[in-house]
Amino acid sequence: MKKPVLRILLLILVVALVLVLARWWYTQQEAKKVAAVQTSQTAAVAPPATTGSVTSALPVTTLPPDPTAPSASAGPDPLALEVPQEALEADDLFVRTLSDLITRKSLKEFFQTDAMARRVVATTDCLPRDHCSWTIWPVHRTPGRFSVVPNADGLGGTLSSGNSARYSPFLQFVESVDTPKWITLYRQVYPLLQQAYVDLGYPNPSFHDRLLQVIDHLLTAPVQARAPDLHLVEVRGPVASLQPWVRYEYTDAALESLSAGQKILVRMGAAHHQRMRIKLTSLRAALTVLPKPSPVKAP
Repeated sequence: MKKPVLRILLLILVVALVLVLARWWYTQQEAKKVAAVQTSQTAAVAPPATTGSVTSALPVTTLPPDPTAPSASAGPDPLALEVPQEALEADDLFVRTLSDLITRKSLKEFFQTDAMARRVVATTDCLPRDHCSWTIWPVHRTPGRFSVVPNADGLGGTLSSGNSARYSPFLQFVESVDTPKWITLYRQVYPLLQQAYVDLGYPNPSFHDRLLQVIDHLLTAPVQARAPDLHLVEVRGPVASLQPWVRYEYTDAALESLSAGQKILVRMGAAHHQRMRIKLTSLRAALTVLPKPSPVKAP
């Protein structure tokens, strides 16, 4: 009788051990799955680091392109097209010409020198539009973030005067190069600009005409005597907004309806905006008296 009983006990112990090991393995697998899900959720909803008490926001023009927007409203993407060797050589000539008129330090600090001609014409054309992606700009993005002085309720605020300081270096650079030098540069590189304009397929046959139209458009941007009011656009959903600081819109419908280029001028602050208007007016006057450039191809 003892041997059968002993065998039964051993069998029970073996079965129990197998069950314990199976349970342990299953628990480990479930723990790994939960950890993986928690990691992905944390990365998805982790808020950006903030500094100071002022609410920060990126300028509207620094947002990535809206994937739902029709391509016709944004114009062609100059960086997505295949570039022939002649265009690459033209861009190199553009950069060399620019470097003859400004310092190497300024060239490196302010400009994106790849695909220069295509960047200039694409950005010029999109400034009067609702959106102008920073990815095609010929200049680097303005350092820092668009800042707002929040209301007590946290649902809105006013444009912070600190935004002007972000634009000061670039504005000082633009003013440091006198208008005749800018016009000299323009005349030297115009064939390259015109060819890039044609290659990108814009409907207006003359880049010169389009440039004057865009300057006229920018000059209509209203200079704000006081900091504009803003409000936060409510976004509902199961997951918190990953970038809540980009939800600011102007409370004044007239300001909110401005183009991308006009909003940049407003964000510069009244004093900087007025200085930029003076420079644009000077450039337009000089461009207007130029003999209209012929739409010839770049050599």
